[in-house]
Amino acid sequence: MESIQDFQPWEKLHRQTDLSNNRINPSPIILDFLSRNIFPKINSSSKEQNCLEVGVGIGRNLICLAEHNYCGNYFGLDHTDEALNKAKQLADSKGYSNIFHFVKGMAGKKFTFENNSFDFVFDIMAASTFIMGDNVRRAYAKEVNRILKPGGIFFVFTGNTDSDYFNQLSEQRKGSEPGTFRRSMDGTMEKSYTKNEILSLYAPLESIILESQSHYFRAFGEQVLTRPGGFWFGIFIKA
Repeated sequence: MESIQDFQPWEKLHRQTDLSNNRINPSPIILDFLSRNIFPKINSSSKEQNCLEVGVGIGRNLICLAEHNYCGNYFGLDHTDEALNKAKQLADSKGYSNIFHFVKGMAGKKFTFENNSFDFVFDIMAASTFIMGDNVRRAYAKEVNRILKPGGIFFVFTGNTDSDYFNQLSEQRKGSEPGTFRRSMDGTMEKSYTKNEILSLYAPLESIILESQSHYFRAFGEQVLTRPGGFWFGIFIKA
């Protein structure tokens, strides 16, 4: 397969999202990242730094980063109009309209951003998880490397094939491509990675942290998604 998931399920999910509920609260995943005190090896103040979230959704992760004064400018990329509209509404309601910038785009295609544009790129259960096709994933990884500044940070949270959760999946749920399976909650296909796969995919970025975790906090449906050892928490740096 040479494309990311069909847009329609995501449009529907975002259409149903209510910005007044607790799903706009910070995800513990982004709070965990912040607690690590990981900063780019770049001699610039935080006010001069730019961050991008690929698959921004309703923008709750960017809001959290802004509330911690992590960067000067925040960019969100998503392939659905519903997500971008909700994210803009949320940013405006928080008074961040002047430092938030939202762009429609598709992971796996060439980004509109210039080389060496970002100090941080975030991918939290987004492109890495839902792109189908190794060639498309590698095109995406190449773009991440291109738009990161030297010394910049890439944070990825995605599925882990080296886990009890994946090993216990029925063969009926597994896809034809290694590491892929159909999710029980919405029927979409998801990609999980072995340790060697994820290190290879994002090379030449260097791994700072790559550890397994068991919980993800969703923006849709049942909030806490538990999979024993079923996720990778990865932080990479561009040399």
